Amino acid sequence: MRYSFQASARALRLFMNSAILILVLATGISGRGAALVEAQVTTDPAFEVASVHVHKGDLRALCQPTISGTLVALEGYNIRCLVMEAYNLKEDQVSLGSLPNHNTLEDVYYDVVARAPNDSPVSHDQVRKMLRTFLTDRFKLVIHRETKEMPVYALVTGKNGPKFTKSKTAGECSMHGSLATGGQRYAFSNCSIDQLVQNLSYLVGRPVIDKTGLTGTYDFTYIAAAYYRAPHEDDISPFTAVKELGLKLESQKAPVEIVVVDHVETPAEN
Repeated sequence: MRYSFQASARALRLFMNSAILILVLATGISGRGAALVEAQVTTDPAFEVASVHVHKGDLRALCQPTISGTLVALEGYNIRCLVMEAYNLKEDQVSLGSLPNHNTLEDVYYDVVARAPNDSPVSHDQVRKMLRTFLTDRFKLVIHRETKEMPVYALVTGKNGPKFTKSKTAGECSMHGSLATGGQRYAFSNCSIDQLVQNLSYLVGRPVIDKTGLTGTYDFTYIAAAYYRAPHEDDISPFTAVKELGLKLESQKAPVEIVVVDHVETPAEN
């Protein structure tokens, strides 16, 4: 799935470019043949080179990655955000309560700048896998999974059915995001309902379960404001947006997998 969030990319581009340059110079990388610092000696996917620093200054963006080719920047991420990003979870799907210092852990924010191996652009899913390895190596992260019944939203079809048709486009699913009156404009091409569910989970801040019964791939576009955004008079809620697609979000309870953080350490900066 291809991501293109203009708002966060513009805000972070200068940060990422300068941070990558510092990282490259610090590790002595001068070309393809130069020695590279590996994030972890493992068979699991890993960044080719990565740097982490405590964030200083104002937070321009929170929990929003910038991915450009093989370069990755995560600015203003506390440990909860890092785990959420690595495992593609919502805020209430990460538990830090078993940690003795959990009250202060979330007050520390980090900037992570990394480069993926090879020359091919990396997907968001590939970045998440490499971030898991990075957290195990640098933060000594140890987790376990549990299943907990919690509030969710079920995505169902509306009374008159969906107001979009199956895609006639070949190739992979792609999603383009841009600022618009009412929030963010999301344009999906050749995507399954699962991709829509993932995006809606992000927008409503709660797990969304697909109960539409729709299969195949579709083209759909909508405008919605995320739940955490400061309210604007012209904001369009995700609930209104899905109605325009001929769908509906219903509040329910369901078993949801959560990640419990058992151990984490402060990383050495480099």
